[in-house]
Amino acid sequence: QPLDEIAGLGVLVTKLSRPTFDQTNAVIVRTNGELEEIAHYLVKHGIRFGLLDRVYNKYQKQIYRNLIDYLHYANGGSVDAKQKFLKIIRRPGVGLSRDILQRLETQKLWIEQDLLDDQKFDLTGPQREALIGWFRDVGQLKKMKPTAAVRYILYVMGYYRYLEQLAKTTGASFQGLIQEVESFATEAGRFLDTTTFLRYITAFDEICQHPDDESRILLSTMHGVKGMEFDQVYVLNVIEGKIPHEKAFHEIEAERRLYYVAVTRARHELTVLSPRMYLGKPATPSRFLLESAMANENFSRILDDPASHKGTKKRKHRFFGKKINK
Repeated sequence: QPLDEIAGLGVLVTKLSRPTFDQTNAVIVRTNGELEEIAHYLVKHGIRFGLLDRVYNKYQKQIYRNLIDYLHYANGGSVDAKQKFLKIIRRPGVGLSRDILQRLETQKLWIEQDLLDDQKFDLTGPQREALIGWFRDVGQLKKMKPTAAVRYILYVMGYYRYLEQLAKTTGASFQGLIQEVESFATEAGRFLDTTTFLRYITAFDEICQHPDDESRILLSTMHGVKGMEFDQVYVLNVIEGKIPHEKAFHEIEAERRLYYVAVTRARHELTVLSPRMYLGKPATPSRFLLESAMANENFSRILDDPASHKGTKKRKHRFFGKKINK
Protein backbone atom coordinates (compact mmCIF):
# COMPACT_ATOMS: atom_id res chain seq x y z
CA GLN A 1 0.00 0.00 0.00
CA PRO A 2 1.24 3.56 -0.71
CA LEU A 3 2.59 5.25 2.39
CA ASP A 4 0.23 8.19 2.02
CA GLU A 5 -2.61 5.80 2.89
CA ILE A 6 -1.24 5.37 6.41
CA ALA A 7 -3.56 7.25 8.73
CA GLY A 8 -2.14 10.28 10.47
CA LEU A 9 0.79 11.17 8.21
CA GLY A 10 -1.25 14.04 6.82
CA VAL A 11 -1.21 15.53 10.32
CA LEU A 12 2.56 15.21 10.48
CA VAL A 13 3.17 16.82 7.09
CA THR A 14 0.83 19.70 7.90
CA LYS A 15 2.62 20.47 11.16
CA LEU A 16 6.14 20.08 9.80
CA SER A 17 5.32 22.30 6.82
CA ARG A 18 4.88 25.27 9.13
CA PRO A 19 8.03 27.35 9.74
CA THR A 20 9.54 26.63 13.17
CA PHE A 21 12.85 28.46 13.01
CA ASP A 22 13.07 28.77 16.78
CA GLN A 23 12.03 25.20 17.57
CA THR A 24 13.54 21.76 17.12
CA ASN A 25 11.40 18.85 15.98
CA ALA A 26 12.00 15.11 16.10
CA VAL A 27 10.08 12.43 14.21
CA ILE A 28 10.71 9.10 15.94
CA VAL A 29 9.95 5.56 14.77
CA ARG A 30 10.78 2.11 16.12
CA THR A 31 12.55 0.38 13.21
CA ASN A 32 14.93 1.17 10.37
CA GLY A 33 12.29 -0.07 7.92
CA GLU A 34 9.85 2.56 9.15
CA LEU A 35 12.64 5.14 9.03
CA GLU A 36 13.16 4.46 5.33
CA GLU A 37 9.43 4.62 4.58
CA ILE A 38 8.89 7.89 6.47
CA ALA A 39 12.00 9.40 4.86
CA HIS A 40 10.56 8.64 1.42
CA TYR A 41 7.21 10.13 2.48
CA LEU A 42 8.73 13.37 3.79
CA VAL A 43 10.91 13.81 0.70
CA LYS A 44 7.89 13.31 -1.54
CA HIS A 45 6.07 16.09 0.34
CA GLY A 46 9.02 18.48 0.24
CA ILE A 47 9.86 18.34 3.96
CA ARG A 48 13.56 18.93 4.68
CA PHE A 49 15.01 16.90 7.53
CA GLY A 50 18.21 15.53 8.96
CA LEU A 51 19.04 11.92 9.86
CA LEU A 52 20.79 10.35 12.82
CA ASP A 53 20.51 6.84 11.41
CA ARG A 54 21.67 5.92 7.93
CA VAL A 55 18.82 5.12 5.55
CA TYR A 56 19.19 2.43 2.92
CA ASN A 57 19.02 4.05 -0.49
CA LYS A 58 17.51 1.47 -2.80
CA TYR A 59 17.93 3.82 -5.77
CA GLN A 60 21.66 3.08 -5.67
CA LYS A 61 21.02 -0.52 -6.71
CA GLN A 62 22.43 -0.98 -10.18
CA ILE A 63 19.23 -2.31 -11.72
CA TYR A 64 17.44 0.87 -10.58
CA ARG A 65 20.32 3.19 -11.41
CA ASN A 66 20.29 1.96 -15.01
CA LEU A 67 16.56 2.68 -15.29
CA ILE A 68 17.06 6.13 -13.77
CA ASP A 69 19.75 6.82 -16.37
CA TYR A 70 17.34 5.83 -19.15
CA LEU A 71 14.66 8.16 -17.77
CA HIS A 72 17.09 11.06 -17.26
CA TYR A 73 18.45 10.71 -20.79
CA ALA A 74 15.02 10.44 -22.39
CA ASN A 75 13.69 13.34 -20.33
CA GLY A 76 16.53 15.64 -21.44
CA GLY A 77 18.25 18.40 -19.52
CA SER A 78 20.88 16.19 -17.88
CA VAL A 79 24.29 17.84 -17.51
CA ASP A 80 26.00 14.48 -18.05
CA ALA A 81 23.84 13.31 -20.94
CA LYS A 82 26.80 11.88 -22.87
CA GLN A 83 27.90 9.77 -19.91
CA LYS A 84 24.39 8.45 -19.45
CA PHE A 85 24.19 7.72 -23.17
CA LEU A 86 27.46 5.76 -23.08
CA LYS A 87 26.24 3.75 -20.11
CA ILE A 88 22.85 2.79 -21.42
CA ILE A 89 23.93 2.25 -25.05
CA ARG A 90 25.95 -0.72 -23.78
CA ARG A 91 22.79 -2.49 -22.69
CA PRO A 92 21.44 -5.28 -24.92
CA GLY A 93 19.36 -4.11 -27.85
CA VAL A 94 21.79 -1.98 -29.89
CA GLY A 95 24.89 -4.10 -30.29
CA LEU A 96 27.52 -1.46 -31.06
CA SER A 97 31.02 -2.86 -31.41
CA ARG A 98 33.61 -2.42 -28.69
CA ASP A 99 35.72 -0.36 -31.10
CA ILE A 100 32.93 2.16 -31.66
CA LEU A 101 32.23 2.41 -27.93
CA GLN A 102 35.91 3.05 -27.21
CA ARG A 103 36.01 5.77 -29.85
CA LEU A 104 32.98 7.44 -28.27
CA GLU A 105 34.67 7.36 -24.86
CA THR A 106 37.92 8.88 -26.11
CA GLN A 107 36.52 11.49 -28.51
CA LYS A 108 35.14 14.64 -26.90
CA LEU A 109 33.39 16.44 -29.74
CA TRP A 110 30.46 14.38 -30.87
CA ILE A 111 26.71 14.19 -30.53
CA GLU A 112 24.58 11.09 -30.49
CA GLN A 113 23.36 11.58 -34.04
CA ASP A 114 26.97 11.45 -35.28
CA LEU A 115 26.72 7.69 -34.93
CA LEU A 116 24.41 7.66 -37.94
CA ASP A 117 26.90 9.60 -40.06
CA ASP A 118 28.80 7.15 -42.27
CA GLN A 119 31.66 9.65 -42.58
CA LYS A 120 32.28 9.50 -38.82
CA PHE A 121 31.22 6.01 -37.76
CA ASP A 122 31.04 3.04 -40.08
CA LEU A 123 28.10 1.05 -38.71
CA THR A 124 26.91 -2.21 -40.18
CA GLY A 125 23.37 -2.32 -41.56
CA PRO A 126 21.93 -4.16 -38.54
CA GLN A 127 23.74 -1.80 -36.13
CA ARG A 128 22.38 1.22 -37.93
CA GLU A 129 18.83 -0.12 -37.91
CA ALA A 130 19.08 -1.03 -34.24
CA LEU A 131 20.39 2.44 -33.35
CA ILE A 132 17.65 4.19 -35.33
CA GLY A 133 15.11 2.05 -33.50
CA TRP A 134 16.75 2.88 -30.18
CA PHE A 135 16.53 6.64 -30.80
CA ARG A 136 12.90 6.16 -31.82
CA ASP A 137 12.22 4.32 -28.55
CA VAL A 138 13.85 7.11 -26.54
CA GLY A 139 11.52 9.53 -28.27
CA GLN A 140 8.57 7.38 -27.19
CA LEU A 141 9.74 7.44 -23.57
CA LYS A 142 9.42 11.24 -23.49
CA LYS A 143 5.69 10.94 -24.18
CA MET A 144 4.95 8.31 -21.53
CA LYS A 145 3.89 8.39 -17.91
CA PRO A 146 6.59 7.05 -15.54
CA THR A 147 5.13 3.56 -15.06
CA ALA A 148 4.64 3.02 -18.78
CA ALA A 149 8.15 4.33 -19.47
CA VAL A 150 9.80 1.89 -17.05
CA ARG A 151 7.89 -1.06 -18.51
CA TYR A 152 8.71 0.10 -22.04
CA ILE A 153 12.41 0.07 -21.15
CA LEU A 154 12.05 -3.37 -19.60
CA TYR A 155 10.05 -5.19 -22.27
CA VAL A 156 10.39 -3.20 -25.50
CA MET A 157 13.88 -1.72 -25.28
CA GLY A 158 15.30 -5.04 -24.09
CA TYR A 159 16.30 -4.30 -20.52
CA TYR A 160 15.02 -7.77 -19.60
CA ARG A 161 17.96 -9.21 -21.57
CA TYR A 162 20.37 -7.34 -19.30
CA LEU A 163 18.52 -8.83 -16.30
CA GLU A 164 18.90 -12.30 -17.82
CA GLN A 165 22.65 -11.79 -18.07
CA LEU A 166 22.77 -10.43 -14.52
CA ALA A 167 20.87 -13.46 -13.20
CA LYS A 168 23.31 -15.84 -14.90
CA THR A 169 26.44 -14.11 -13.64
CA THR A 170 25.27 -13.49 -10.06
CA GLY A 171 22.97 -16.44 -9.44
CA ALA A 172 20.06 -14.11 -8.72
CA SER A 173 16.55 -15.10 -9.68
CA PHE A 174 15.59 -13.69 -13.08
CA GLN A 175 11.93 -13.54 -12.06
CA GLY A 176 12.96 -11.83 -8.84
CA LEU A 177 14.80 -9.14 -10.80
CA ILE A 178 11.78 -8.66 -13.06
CA GLN A 179 9.58 -8.25 -9.97
CA GLU A 180 11.96 -5.63 -8.57
CA VAL A 181 11.70 -3.61 -11.77
CA GLU A 182 7.92 -4.03 -11.73
CA SER A 183 7.87 -2.67 -8.17
CA PHE A 184 9.95 0.28 -9.35
CA ALA A 185 7.43 0.86 -12.15
CA THR A 186 4.54 0.76 -9.67
CA GLU A 187 6.29 3.25 -7.40
CA ALA A 188 6.90 5.56 -10.36
CA GLY A 189 3.15 5.55 -10.97
CA ARG A 190 2.58 7.58 -7.80
CA PHE A 191 3.99 10.60 -9.60
CA LEU A 192 2.26 12.69 -12.25
CA ASP A 193 5.18 12.68 -14.67
CA THR A 194 8.76 11.49 -15.11
CA THR A 195 10.25 14.89 -14.26
CA THR A 196 8.58 14.88 -10.84
CA PHE A 197 9.64 11.29 -10.20
CA LEU A 198 13.27 12.06 -11.07
CA ARG A 199 13.27 15.18 -8.86
CA TYR A 200 12.04 13.05 -5.99
CA ILE A 201 14.83 10.49 -6.51
CA THR A 202 17.43 13.27 -6.69
CA ALA A 203 16.13 14.79 -3.44
CA PHE A 204 16.24 11.40 -1.70
CA ASP A 205 19.78 10.80 -2.97
CA GLU A 206 20.84 14.13 -1.48
CA ILE A 207 19.29 13.31 1.89
CA CYS A 208 21.16 9.99 1.99
CA GLN A 209 24.46 11.63 0.96
CA HIS A 210 24.12 14.47 3.48
CA PRO A 211 22.20 13.03 6.46
CA ASP A 212 23.38 15.80 8.79
CA ASP A 213 21.15 18.39 7.15
CA GLU A 214 20.93 21.51 9.32
CA SER A 215 17.14 21.64 9.21
CA ARG A 216 15.11 21.95 12.39
CA ILE A 217 13.58 18.50 11.86
CA LEU A 218 15.36 15.28 12.82
CA LEU A 219 14.20 11.83 11.74
CA SER A 220 15.44 8.97 13.90
CA THR A 221 14.73 5.60 15.45
CA MET A 222 13.99 5.34 19.16
CA HIS A 223 17.48 4.01 19.80
CA GLY A 224 19.04 7.01 18.05
CA VAL A 225 17.58 9.76 20.25
CA LYS A 226 18.73 8.54 23.64
CA GLY A 227 20.01 11.49 25.68
CA MET A 228 18.65 14.11 23.27
CA GLU A 229 15.90 16.73 23.72
CA PHE A 230 13.61 18.50 21.26
CA ASP A 231 10.93 21.17 21.53
CA GLN A 232 8.36 19.05 19.69
CA VAL A 233 8.39 15.30 19.28
CA TYR A 234 6.26 13.09 17.03
CA VAL A 235 6.28 9.37 17.79
CA LEU A 236 4.78 7.40 14.90
CA ASN A 237 3.12 4.02 14.53
CA VAL A 238 2.56 3.38 18.23
CA ILE A 239 0.71 0.13 17.61
CA GLU A 240 1.08 -3.49 18.61
CA GLY A 241 3.68 -5.17 16.45
CA LYS A 242 5.70 -1.99 16.05
CA ILE A 243 6.21 -0.97 19.67
CA PRO A 244 6.45 -3.47 21.26
CA HIS A 245 7.94 -4.96 18.11
CA GLU A 246 6.43 -8.22 16.91
CA LYS A 247 9.82 -9.93 17.23
CA ALA A 248 10.50 -8.64 20.74
CA PHE A 249 7.43 -9.69 22.77
CA HIS A 250 9.77 -11.83 24.89
CA GLU A 251 11.68 -8.65 25.81
CA ILE A 252 8.67 -6.58 26.80
CA GLU A 253 10.45 -4.57 29.51
CA ALA A 254 13.21 -3.53 27.11
CA GLU A 255 10.54 -2.46 24.61
CA ARG A 256 8.72 -0.51 27.34
CA ARG A 257 11.95 1.33 28.23
CA LEU A 258 12.51 2.11 24.55
CA TYR A 259 9.03 3.59 24.30
CA TYR A 260 9.74 5.67 27.40
CA VAL A 261 12.92 6.99 25.79
CA ALA A 262 10.89 8.17 22.79
CA VAL A 263 8.11 9.92 24.68
CA THR A 264 10.44 11.68 27.12
CA ARG A 265 12.44 13.50 24.44
CA ALA A 266 9.96 16.41 24.27
CA ARG A 267 10.59 19.70 26.04
CA HIS A 268 7.20 21.22 25.27
CA GLU A 269 4.90 19.10 23.14
CA LEU A 270 4.57 15.39 22.47
CA THR A 271 2.35 13.96 19.75
CA VAL A 272 1.88 10.20 19.57
CA LEU A 273 0.23 8.82 16.43
CA SER A 274 -1.52 5.48 16.70
CA PRO A 275 -3.30 4.76 13.39
CA ARG A 276 -6.39 2.59 13.32
CA MET A 277 -5.28 1.26 9.94
CA TYR A 278 -1.66 0.51 9.03
CA LEU A 279 -0.73 -0.52 5.49
CA GLY A 280 -4.33 -1.33 4.77
CA LYS A 281 -4.82 -3.58 7.81
CA PRO A 282 -6.57 -2.89 11.15
CA ALA A 283 -4.11 -1.85 13.87
CA THR A 284 -4.33 -2.09 17.67
CA PRO A 285 -2.99 0.74 19.88
CA SER A 286 0.20 -0.20 21.70
CA ARG A 287 -0.24 -1.49 25.22
CA PHE A 288 2.32 1.14 26.27
CA LEU A 289 0.11 3.91 24.96
CA LEU A 290 -2.85 2.58 26.91
CA GLU A 291 -0.75 2.15 30.06
CA SER A 292 0.49 5.74 29.82
CA ALA A 293 -2.98 7.15 29.28
CA MET A 294 -4.47 5.28 32.22
CA ALA A 295 -1.56 5.78 34.60
CA ASN A 296 -1.04 9.51 34.13
CA GLU A 297 -3.78 12.10 34.35
CA ASN A 298 -1.70 14.53 32.31
CA PHE A 299 -2.53 12.56 29.18
CA SER A 300 -5.61 13.83 27.36
CA ARG A 301 -7.07 11.89 24.46
CA ILE A 302 -7.93 14.01 21.44
CA LEU A 303 -9.99 12.47 18.66
CA ASP A 304 -8.89 14.02 15.40
CA ASP A 305 -11.32 15.20 12.78
CA PRO A 306 -11.62 12.10 10.50
CA ALA A 307 -12.03 14.30 7.44
CA SER A 308 -8.71 16.04 7.92
CA HIS A 309 -6.66 13.54 9.93
CA LYS A 310 -7.94 10.21 8.61
CA GLY A 311 -9.17 9.03 12.01
CA THR A 312 -5.82 8.88 13.78
CA LYS A 313 -5.79 8.81 17.57
CA LYS A 314 -3.43 11.45 18.93
CA ARG A 315 -2.26 11.91 22.49
CA LYS A 316 -0.46 14.88 23.97
CA HIS A 317 1.48 15.06 27.23
CA ARG A 318 1.62 18.57 28.60
CA PHE A 319 4.41 18.13 31.11
CA PHE A 320 6.89 15.55 29.84
CA GLY A 321 9.20 18.35 28.76
CA LYS A 322 9.51 19.58 32.34
CA LYS A 323 10.32 16.11 33.66
CA ILE A 324 13.10 15.25 31.23
CA ASN A 325 16.33 14.11 32.90
CA LYS A 326 15.05 14.68 36.41
